[in-house]
Amino acid sequence: GERRVWKALGGGMRTELSARSRALGDAPAAVLALERLLPPGHQGRAWELVYSLAAHGANLFTMLQLADGVAPTLLVVKDHTGAVFGGFAEGAWRRSGDRYYGEAGTFVFRLLPGGAGAQGFHWRGKNRYFMLCNQEGLALGGGGHFALFLDPDFYHGSSGACTTFESPPLCGEEAGSPSPPSHPPRPPVPPGAAAPPGSAAAGGGGGGDSRAFTCQEVELWAVRPATAPPLASRIRDRAHSFGN
Repeated sequence: GERRVWKALGGGMRTELSARSRALGDAPAAVLALERLLPPGHQGRAWELVYSLAAHGANLFTMLQLADGVAPTLLVVKDHTGAVFGGFAEGAWRRSGDRYYGEAGTFVFRLLPGGAGAQGFHWRGKNRYFMLCNQEGLALGGGGHFALFLDPDFYHGSSGACTTFESPPLCGEEAGSPSPPSHPPRPPVPPGAAAPPGSAAAGGGGGGDSRAFTCQEVELWAVRPATAPPLASRIRDRAHSFGN
C-alpha cells in the first residue's frame, strides 16, 4: 500500500503510515497529535495497519486473528457523528474471558474538534481495568462505565465516564444519537478478585454520563520501529487463511 510520511512542523517528529487511514483522513495534524500522546519510547515509529473495518469486515474475532501477538497498538474509532477516539494498548489484544488484563501504559484519547489536537487520558492508579475482550465485545477501562466498548460486530459501541482513566465520554454527541445496545456486555471480573454482578467496580455499571454510538470506521495500528520487518505479508496470509 501507499506509505505516507508526515513530519511535525518544527517538532522533529516523524510518523510513517503503511496505508491511508479512513478514520483519521488525510490530515497530518490528527496523526501528529496522536503521536505526541504516545510514550516517548514509542514516538517516531512506523504505524502499520493491522485491521480496518473497511478492508477486513466488521468482526472482532477477525481483528483478533490478524492482531495475534501484535503490540503495542492504537485502536482508532470514527463514529456516526464524525468524532474520532480510541485507545493505546501496550499489550496485544486477545480473548481474556471475564478478566481484565493489560499494562499501566494503556490510555484512551479523543481528537478535539476543528483540528485542535488530541486529548489523552492516562491511568490514574484507582484500578487496573485496562483491557477486556470476550464474546460480548472489547473494552478499555472500567469503574463507573467503560471508557470505550465495542460490540463484536463493530456496529454499536458506548463510552462513559471511566474511573480507570478519569475520562469523560469520548464519542460524539448529537440529537437523536443511537440507543445503547440491547445486550450490554456481562460484568467482567477484575484481576484476582470477584466483582458483584452489575456493580460499578465490575466496569459496566454505575451512574454518570454514558453515550452510545454507531461505528463508521474501526482501525487497529501496530506501532513499530521503522526498521522492523513489515507485518503486511503475515497479515495478508492470515486474512486469506480465514477468508477462503
